[in-house]
Amino acid sequence: MDTFEFEQKLLSIRDVLRFLAYRLTGSEEETDDLVQETMLKALVNRELYHNDMNFNGWVYTIMRHIFINDYRAKSKRPMKSELPADIDLSSRAEECEEWMVEDQYDSMDLKRLINGLPEIYRLPILMYLSGFKYREIADKADVSINTIKSRIFLGKKLLKKWLDDRMNPE
Repeated sequence: MDTFEFEQKLLSIRDVLRFLAYRLTGSEEETDDLVQETMLKALVNRELYHNDMNFNGWVYTIMRHIFINDYRAKSKRPMKSELPADIDLSSRAEECEEWMVEDQYDSMDLKRLINGLPEIYRLPILMYLSGFKYREIADKADVSINTIKSRIFLGKKLLKKWLDDRMNPE
Protein backbone atom coordinates (compact mmCIF):
# COMPACT_ATOMS: atom_id res chain seq x y z
CA MET A 1 0.00 0.00 0.00
CA ASP A 2 1.49 3.34 -0.99
CA THR A 3 1.50 6.45 1.21
CA PHE A 4 -1.54 8.02 -0.44
CA GLU A 5 -3.65 4.87 -0.03
CA PHE A 6 -2.54 4.53 3.58
CA GLU A 7 -3.49 8.13 4.37
CA GLN A 8 -6.86 7.77 2.63
CA LYS A 9 -7.62 4.59 4.54
CA LEU A 10 -6.63 6.27 7.80
CA LEU A 11 -8.83 9.29 7.05
CA SER A 12 -11.75 7.02 6.15
CA ILE A 13 -11.83 5.53 9.67
CA ARG A 14 -11.47 8.85 11.51
CA ASP A 15 -15.12 8.92 12.63
CA VAL A 16 -14.84 5.39 13.99
CA LEU A 17 -11.64 6.38 15.81
CA ARG A 18 -13.42 9.39 17.33
CA PHE A 19 -16.23 7.15 18.56
CA LEU A 20 -13.80 4.64 20.07
CA ALA A 21 -11.64 7.38 21.59
CA TYR A 22 -14.68 8.99 23.22
CA ARG A 23 -15.62 5.62 24.72
CA LEU A 24 -12.13 5.39 26.20
CA THR A 25 -11.80 8.99 27.44
CA GLY A 26 -15.34 10.24 28.02
CA SER A 27 -14.19 13.75 27.11
CA GLU A 28 -14.44 15.64 23.82
CA GLU A 29 -11.10 17.40 24.33
CA GLU A 30 -9.25 14.21 25.23
CA THR A 31 -10.99 12.44 22.34
CA ASP A 32 -9.58 14.91 19.84
CA ASP A 33 -6.10 14.61 21.34
CA LEU A 34 -6.21 10.81 21.34
CA VAL A 35 -7.41 10.60 17.73
CA GLN A 36 -4.78 13.07 16.58
CA GLU A 37 -1.98 11.27 18.40
CA THR A 38 -3.18 7.89 17.10
CA MET A 39 -3.29 9.05 13.50
CA LEU A 40 0.15 10.66 13.83
CA LYS A 41 1.66 7.51 15.33
CA ALA A 42 0.06 5.37 12.61
CA LEU A 43 1.55 7.64 9.94
CA VAL A 44 4.98 7.62 11.56
CA ASN A 45 4.92 3.81 11.84
CA ARG A 46 3.36 3.21 8.41
CA GLU A 47 6.22 0.96 7.34
CA LEU A 48 5.30 -1.48 10.13
CA TYR A 49 1.85 -2.06 8.64
CA HIS A 50 1.53 -4.84 6.08
CA ASN A 51 -1.40 -5.50 3.75
CA ASP A 52 -2.13 -8.89 5.30
CA MET A 53 -2.91 -7.22 8.64
CA ASN A 54 -6.29 -5.93 9.83
CA PHE A 55 -5.88 -2.17 9.30
CA ASN A 56 -8.65 -1.10 11.68
CA GLY A 57 -7.40 -3.45 14.39
CA TRP A 58 -3.82 -2.24 13.92
CA VAL A 59 -4.82 1.43 14.29
CA TYR A 60 -7.13 0.69 17.24
CA THR A 61 -4.30 -1.17 19.00
CA ILE A 62 -2.13 1.92 18.58
CA MET A 63 -4.93 4.03 20.10
CA ARG A 64 -5.41 1.66 23.00
CA HIS A 65 -1.67 1.64 23.79
CA ILE A 66 -1.52 5.45 23.70
CA PHE A 67 -4.55 5.67 26.00
CA ILE A 68 -3.13 3.13 28.46
CA ASN A 69 0.29 4.80 28.52
CA ASP A 70 -1.28 8.23 29.08
CA TYR A 71 -3.49 6.83 31.83
CA ARG A 72 -0.50 5.26 33.57
CA ALA A 73 1.51 8.46 33.28
CA LYS A 74 -1.33 10.54 34.71
CA SER A 75 -1.92 8.15 37.60
CA LYS A 76 1.76 8.35 38.62
CA ARG A 77 1.81 12.15 38.82
CA PRO A 78 0.93 13.75 42.14
CA MET A 79 -2.37 15.60 42.13
CA LYS A 80 -2.09 19.37 42.13
CA SER A 81 -3.75 21.06 45.06
CA GLU A 82 -3.63 24.33 46.87
CA LEU A 83 -1.16 24.26 49.76
CA PRO A 84 -1.36 26.45 52.82
CA ALA A 85 1.21 29.27 52.73
CA ASP A 86 2.81 28.21 56.02
CA ILE A 87 4.07 24.80 54.79
CA ASP A 88 7.84 24.54 54.36
CA LEU A 89 8.25 22.66 51.08
CA SER A 90 12.01 22.25 51.50
CA SER A 91 11.39 19.77 54.32
CA ARG A 92 9.32 17.66 51.92
CA ALA A 93 12.09 17.24 49.32
CA GLU A 94 12.86 13.65 50.27
CA GLU A 95 9.20 12.66 50.06
CA CYS A 96 8.99 14.15 46.55
CA GLU A 97 12.20 12.54 45.30
CA GLU A 98 10.36 9.47 44.02
CA TRP A 99 8.23 11.65 41.70
CA MET A 100 11.24 13.54 40.39
CA VAL A 101 13.07 10.32 39.47
CA GLU A 102 10.15 9.15 37.35
CA ASP A 103 10.23 12.39 35.38
CA GLN A 104 13.91 11.87 34.50
CA TYR A 105 13.09 9.20 31.95
CA ASP A 106 11.47 10.26 28.74
CA SER A 107 10.65 8.31 25.62
CA MET A 108 14.15 8.93 24.23
CA ASP A 109 15.70 7.22 27.26
CA LEU A 110 13.37 4.29 26.82
CA LYS A 111 14.14 4.09 23.09
CA ARG A 112 17.87 4.04 23.86
CA LEU A 113 17.36 1.25 26.37
CA ILE A 114 15.23 -0.75 23.94
CA ASN A 115 17.82 -0.26 21.19
CA GLY A 116 20.43 -1.61 23.62
CA LEU A 117 18.58 -4.91 23.98
CA PRO A 118 19.90 -7.97 22.20
CA GLU A 119 18.18 -8.27 18.81
CA ILE A 120 16.35 -11.43 19.88
CA TYR A 121 14.36 -9.31 22.37
CA ARG A 122 14.49 -5.91 20.68
CA LEU A 123 12.61 -6.76 17.48
CA PRO A 124 9.66 -8.53 19.14
CA ILE A 125 9.33 -5.72 21.71
CA LEU A 126 9.42 -3.02 19.04
CA MET A 127 6.79 -4.84 17.00
CA TYR A 128 4.65 -5.40 20.10
CA LEU A 129 4.85 -1.72 21.04
CA SER A 130 3.87 -0.82 17.48
CA GLY A 131 0.62 -2.74 17.85
CA PHE A 132 1.42 -6.11 16.35
CA LYS A 133 -0.25 -9.14 17.89
CA TYR A 134 1.78 -12.06 19.20
CA ARG A 135 0.68 -14.23 16.27
CA GLU A 136 1.80 -11.63 13.72
CA ILE A 137 5.18 -11.24 15.41
CA ALA A 138 5.63 -15.02 15.57
CA ASP A 139 4.78 -15.35 11.87
CA LYS A 140 7.27 -12.63 10.90
CA ALA A 141 10.03 -14.17 13.06
CA ASP A 142 9.12 -17.69 11.92
CA VAL A 143 9.00 -19.01 15.51
CA SER A 144 6.23 -20.23 17.79
CA ILE A 145 3.90 -17.82 19.55
CA ASN A 146 5.17 -19.09 22.93
CA THR A 147 8.72 -18.21 21.92
CA ILE A 148 7.60 -14.66 21.09
CA LYS A 149 5.73 -14.33 24.38
CA SER A 150 8.83 -15.52 26.20
CA ARG A 151 11.13 -13.13 24.33
CA ILE A 152 8.85 -10.17 25.01
CA PHE A 153 8.55 -11.12 28.67
CA LEU A 154 12.31 -11.57 29.08
CA GLY A 155 13.05 -8.37 27.17
CA LYS A 156 10.64 -6.38 29.36
CA LYS A 157 12.19 -7.97 32.44
CA LEU A 158 15.66 -6.91 31.28
CA LEU A 159 14.43 -3.35 30.59
CA LYS A 160 12.88 -3.20 34.06
CA LYS A 161 16.15 -4.35 35.62
CA TRP A 162 18.07 -1.69 33.70
CA LEU A 163 15.61 1.00 34.79
CA ASP A 164 15.73 -0.18 38.40
CA ASP A 165 19.54 -0.14 38.30
CA ARG A 166 19.51 3.40 36.92
CA MET A 167 17.07 4.57 39.59
CA ASN A 168 18.84 2.80 42.46
CA PRO A 169 22.59 2.84 41.72
CA GLU A 170 24.65 1.08 44.34
